[in-house]
Amino acid sequence: MKKSKEILFWLFAVLPLIITTCFMPFLPDKVPTHYNVHGKIDRYGSKFTYFIIAISLCAIIVVLRLSVAYIMKKSYSSDKEKAHALSNAKVLFYLGMGISAFESIIIFVVLYSAYLESKTGSTTAK
Repeated sequence: MKKSKEILFWLFAVLPLIITTCFMPFLPDKVPTHYNVHGKIDRYGSKFTYFIIAISLCAIIVVLRLSVAYIMKKSYSSDKEKAHALSNAKVLFYLGMGISAFESIIIFVVLYSAYLESKTGSTTAK
């Protein structure tokens, strides 16, 4: 993979952790951790729950990246087999980037919602 793609991949991989770390000082100790179908909070938990989730998401992305590295370094018996493996590695690479970007958006929305809830008592901006 190109160096710029590799850097972008790792940036996306740690972005949920960075976002969570930035929000942590602004969150109260008790934050919403679950909403029902009507958008009402039905469970509260520690703000460190979000941090554990972000670390878990980063770990999943690292496993995906290690899988790509393994596929790319493995020796294959035929050119056709190698081409299929490299194609799969490329798909895994972009899948990891997509998942990371999606996770970052979700983490931001959830943390922002928790921040608003802690400051205003509602999940909508006023």
